[in-house]
Amino acid sequence: MKILTHKSVQGFLSHCGWNSVLESISAGVPILTWPMMAEQSQNARMVLEEIKSQELKKMVEELRKKVKEVADMPKKAVEKGGFSWQALNSLINEACKFRAK
Repeated sequence: MKILTHKSVQGFLSHCGWNSVLESISAGVPILTWPMMAEQSQNARMVLEEIKSQELKKMVEELRKKVKEVADMPKKAVEKGGFSWQALNSLINEACKFRAK
């Protein structure tokens, strides 16, 4: 419960054991179901029946937005003036200082 209620947790990939389902619901964390055996498939179906189409659409849109933001990070880092360029320039400057000595 400490992990599920942490502010950084945005979702829970679960095998859908009953305890996991109850803990996720109690914490108010969305569940991505991955049943493996026993009653887990039935539990997953019950969880899925509770998801409204608009909620799912909203979650998918938010996920797409976040993925785009994260995907843009490495692109920006390698652009001229980006973090990678700054780090390379810093390394070159430090190497030049040692060579000058």
